[in-house]
Amino acid sequence: MENKATAPEHFDKLRLRWEQDQITSVLYGNSLGAVVGNLANISLVGYLLLKIYPDSWLPVWFAIGIAINCFRFALYVLRKRTPSALSSYHWLLIYRVTTFASGLHFGVLAFFFFSSDVAVYQTLVACFICGSVAAAVATHGVDALTYRLFLFPAATPLFARVAMEGTEKYTALAFMIFFLMVVLNRCANQAQKKQGSRTYK
Repeated sequence: MENKATAPEHFDKLRLRWEQDQITSVLYGNSLGAVVGNLANISLVGYLLLKIYPDSWLPVWFAIGIAINCFRFALYVLRKRTPSALSSYHWLLIYRVTTFASGLHFGVLAFFFFSSDVAVYQTLVACFICGSVAAAVATHGVDALTYRLFLFPAATPLFARVAMEGTEKYTALAFMIFFLMVVLNRCANQAQKKQGSRTYK
């Protein structure tokens, strides 16, 4: 009787471990492209924003972004060479933490370096954030939780900063950013379900 009672639990643990293996494999397989894209975007945006924030701590933001992505690249290389160094659970946990850090890094840019005076730089920051969170569906969408750990820290500060401008145009823009967050979150849920159904076939 005891073996019958524990068999479903044992099966659930095996299934969960197997799912973590699949999710982790896809996430790390996509991580190189995400890192390269982040480094290119951070470098471009940092360079352009220095023109209007020459005496700010923007270089610190840039250096932190480089450090985060170098660490993510090191993780990619380490897992590719020695995947057995950690369990799938710990690989996934580390990936989620670094993804959250990357999203928060983007969110800091959106909140503190959203120029109230120069519209073209507002557009630059908004496109950088919105484009990044949209592209991340392709790299992180296999795991909705991982994607949310990037989406909300990156896009919520942009939403708040735009709303703080207080005019009708910015209120409308804030609403569109909020709508984008809802749609992308739903896309991530659908991507995860599709990956799950494909995996079980």
